[in-house]
Amino acid sequence: MLLISVIGLIGCLVFFLVYQRYIPVVGVKKVTSCQEVESAILIDVRDFHEVKTKPCEDALHIPLPYLKRQYGDIPKNEVVIIVSDAVLKNLTVRQLSRKGVRVKGYWCL
Repeated sequence: MLLISVIGLIGCLVFFLVYQRYIPVVGVKKVTSCQEVESAILIDVRDFHEVKTKPCEDALHIPLPYLKRQYGDIPKNEVVIIVSDAVLKNLTVRQLSRKGVRVKGYWCL
């Protein structure tokens, strides 16, 4: 009985980790032009090295690992996040949504 409980607990943990990273977030559209970004605030959550190679001057740069402690710097308006891949998008949207920030879209560079 103990073995079944341990296997169930490990299964739940694996499902949670897969859900957080790989299951797409619904309701967040891909932004393809600057005209769609005008009313929203740009937040760049990419790594420091990626920002150096492809900078975006109009964006507020807060890397994902620092987002939990610096989300207070983000205005509670609609935001568009700048990401490098789908995993970063999913993690960022879920984290910002928990903090009450509405993510309007994402821009994948």
